Amino acid sequence: MHNKSTRPTPYVQSRLSEVITCTAATQPPPATFPAYESLGSTVRINWTDPTLSGGLFEKIVGCLLQIERPHSVRVRPSQGDGGIDIFDPTDDGRIDVYQLKYYPNVLQWSKISKSLKRLSEGNELGREVRDWYLVVPKQPTPTDAKNLLDLDSEVSFTARWYAEDALTKLAAAHPEVGEYYLGDGRSRLERLIVDWDACTQRLISGESPHIEDVHQKLTDIADALGRNDPHFEYGVEVQPVRHAGPIAVEKTRAVAMSSTSDGRHVVSCYVYPRFRGAEVEAGDRLNFRLQLTTEAGQRVADLMSFGGQPVELSTTDIVDYTLPKVGHQIPAEANIAMRVVPYVDTTPATIRVIATPPGGSPVVDRFTRRSVTAGDAGATSTWKSSNGWMELFLVARNEALTAVANFKPCIDFGRPIRAGGVDFELLRAFQPGTTVGLALGHGPLEPMAAGIELSEEFVEPELIALLDALRVIQTFTTDIVTIPDQLTTRDAIEVVELAALLAGIET
Repeated sequence: MHNKSTRPTPYVQSRLSEVITCTAATQPPPATFPAYESLGSTVRINWTDPTLSGGLFEKIVGCLLQIERPHSVRVRPSQGDGGIDIFDPTDDGRIDVYQLKYYPNVLQWSKISKSLKRLSEGNELGREVRDWYLVVPKQPTPTDAKNLLDLDSEVSFTARWYAEDALTKLAAAHPEVGEYYLGDGRSRLERLIVDWDACTQRLISGESPHIEDVHQKLTDIADALGRNDPHFEYGVEVQPVRHAGPIAVEKTRAVAMSSTSDGRHVVSCYVYPRFRGAEVEAGDRLNFRLQLTTEAGQRVADLMSFGGQPVELSTTDIVDYTLPKVGHQIPAEANIAMRVVPYVDTTPATIRVIATPPGGSPVVDRFTRRSVTAGDAGATSTWKSSNGWMELFLVARNEALTAVANFKPCIDFGRPIRAGGVDFELLRAFQPGTTVGLALGHGPLEPMAAGIELSEEFVEPELIALLDALRVIQTFTTDIVTIPDQLTTRDAIEVVELAALLAGIET
């Protein structure tokens, strides 16, 4: 029996180009590193040079790997990566994992072993690992090779090397990454943006009367931007003014969009991420300074702290602004109106929910985070139980040192009831007198758990008994019985009777 909900899943916008920050747009010029050598169309990076820090190593390698595997996901270190820095979904439902370790001299095998073994015990994604790659800036010695081989024999997946030779090939295949992080790449992008602005100004002023010439020039600049930008790709579109309308649906994946008109044509530029999370990696380029009215600033502050509906800002709400110099093609004299949405972090994390009924044994269920909207004053997060039966909403306020937890049954649960597992036991335990606590995803339970006692029923005992009956009946039939979204006890009785009839069982 499946609960096949037809209610649509809400769409959450999370484009960083629409997120307001208070960081100044002006960035210091990149330092010139002796580790870097530009060789025309290729790049050579000395991965073990002491001027190449661990943080810079992770940025460069992470960018290279994600360009090569655009559907991969970068796991943010602040959430505890659990042996995963980047994971790439495979066709068979598993994942390949890349663990980045900046050990330019001696590999620290105790830490490597700890990460690998922790991953072998399970990961927060709930996905089976196919291959695990140790990404390091040096070639393995014979002793290193033996150490990894020994670790490989202790885990269920394959542990592989991704060492200096593989990184060298990757850097040569994508020279724009080395140019951007270690060379003249950022300045080159800024010069191309200046060319773009000059070209559009000639169009507006009438110095370039033929739109065909301007279109070709802008297309050439967009191509050059795409070749030199490790984070974004660029597209150009020209439309007659009378046919130019709102942004088409297929354009909504763009992280930035701007338009210029000469009165007869509208020239638009779209900026797209090259890989998942590219807008996060290039966040410093998307920062802009914005001064709002007091009322508008409070609306944005509330949004960024606790989420909610997008905030529409008109020209009357914006007192002053400075736009980014790289990544946008917005004329400096443009009138700006903005739609601000909260940044939603969807990288994985887990917590454990511990329900201890009176006189009973604790039931522990692992909830995976689906999203978090964080700000200076607190955060709002949503979590889903291990088998998808329940959702948990947490609202934390830093100043008051309070957190509000709200459990709800999932409306999009579409799996057999017998797959409920620990979720079902948690539902059964959510009765008056039960103590519910939250703990970290790893480590001891009790020291980190803060418990509250339930005073009301989460699910009626009669409904739990009926769901229990459905679990038993399901072992006798393969027929699908749809369970309504709004399920009363009377509805559940009818579902049980129908399921029993299909299975040939008396009730």
